Amino acid sequence: MSTTSIMLKASYRVLREHKRLLVFPTLSIAAEAVVIASFAVPYAVAKHGSFADVTRLTPTADVLIAICALVATTVSLFFNAALFLATADAMNHDEVSVKTALRRAARRLPTIFAWALASCTVSLIVRVVDRRLPIASLVLNIAWSCVSYLALPVMIFEGIGVQKGVRRSVTVFKSTWREQAVGTIRLTGLALLLALPALFVFVIGIGTVNGPDIILAIAVCVLWIGLCALVVSCMTGVYRVAVYRFAATGVTPEYFSALDLGQAFR
Repeated sequence: MSTTSIMLKASYRVLREHKRLLVFPTLSIAAEAVVIASFAVPYAVAKHGSFADVTRLTPTADVLIAICALVATTVSLFFNAALFLATADAMNHDEVSVKTALRRAARRLPTIFAWALASCTVSLIVRVVDRRLPIASLVLNIAWSCVSYLALPVMIFEGIGVQKGVRRSVTVFKSTWREQAVGTIRLTGLALLLALPALFVFVIGIGTVNGPDIILAIAVCVLWIGLCALVVSCMTGVYRVAVYRFAATGVTPEYFSALDLGQAFR
């Protein structure tokens, strides 16, 4: 069995034994929805509910979208940070407390906001480059994804700023690039595999040509895909913490004792 397979199974074991970790992505989705609605609804009302007016971007709309993206990104990173902290507690066999993890993440809000600002800035640059050089934007996007994969865990656990965090993340990436890439691909594949039952239900619902059945099928699909997304999101967070902990400290988490990570990352 490959290194990545064992680590992914161990990540699932952490999640299975500490189901409270699912609270963090749930809160993140709910909070992001509130943020988006708080910007979109007033803007739509100001446009008198006209769909054409709402979808026509103006300088004011561009500014609102940028602010909304920054706030939503900060919210997402905040709950990711809380998930990382709670995962570390789980790996240490300490009590996993949602309240404690959120409180500890709140202490790091300045760093989280700075990282959100940097992430939004890079995303904006990628979009601008994409309009003229699509290939260059693709390369830039992949490079940033690789660099930023462990940047947030590094900043959260080591208490450093964005600049040092990015440098540290690059250093860690050099020794863990294979596991980061393969792990991401397999987690994406897992998400697609878990979504197949929802697709099957949707096809059956559409085939009935019955309004209530179609609505029921869509509702089941949405609920199932949402649940799968929560599980995969948590597994991704656990996996990132595990990779960081060993790459940064050389300490093998007990949950991963079935694998000699010293050999894996040599």
